[in-house]
Amino acid sequence: MARLCAACITVLLLAHLASEVARFGFGHEYMMGLSEKVYLGAEASIPNWFSTIVLLACGMALFAIAAMSRRYAAHWWGLGVIFVALSLDESAALHDLSAPFFTGTIVRLARTLGGPFTGLQYKPGYAWLIPGTLVTAGVGLAYLPFVATLPRLARLQFVAAGAIYVGGAAGFEAIGGWYSGLHGSKNLTFLTFLTIEETLEMVGASFFLYALLAYAQREFGEIRIQLCKGS
Repeated sequence: MARLCAACITVLLLAHLASEVARFGFGHEYMMGLSEKVYLGAEASIPNWFSTIVLLACGMALFAIAAMSRRYAAHWWGLGVIFVALSLDESAALHDLSAPFFTGTIVRLARTLGGPFTGLQYKPGYAWLIPGTLVTAGVGLAYLPFVATLPRLARLQFVAAGAIYVGGAAGFEAIGGWYSGLHGSKNLTFLTFLTIEETLEMVGASFFLYALLAYAQREFGEIRIQLCKGS
């Protein structure tokens, strides 16, 4: 699984970079529509499809662990629901619906801070970072006691995967939003931020899936799913 995810991420990243070289280096913007389909920042794209599948797979793995766990089953179920929701959001971009409610907050904050932060007011699409960061912090704090009970290897892997994913989804997206507000998104600097952001998200989610499957194998051994025909 780890090798498969790594191979997919490598192919997607190379395709994205090749497309952007063609766009910035040779002026080929469209390329029969292929450019948009391999662009890491596009919603209806192959990278987006891959991320949706990996997040959903994490959710299914979490549900399987929850079903076999005698302790903290509710925590595993809760994480499963969260990752299924993340998969849905990745596919449908539901977080964008929060923009009208939080754009005003960003505008007021940007005007108060002044200077380079004034650029934030031109990118209301990044308003979801406000509730998203608060929810992520709340879930992280709520799950700290649970994470502390995990075996050392699983604990380290889960925390590392979460740090990588959140670092991309919130950290580099915030940096990219700030920069694009000041200088626009059609430049190499913004492209660099976006590429790092999306790559970290794919790597973080894939690493978490690997960590979940490794944990399940250590704790429960072989896992089989049997589909039974109803009577």
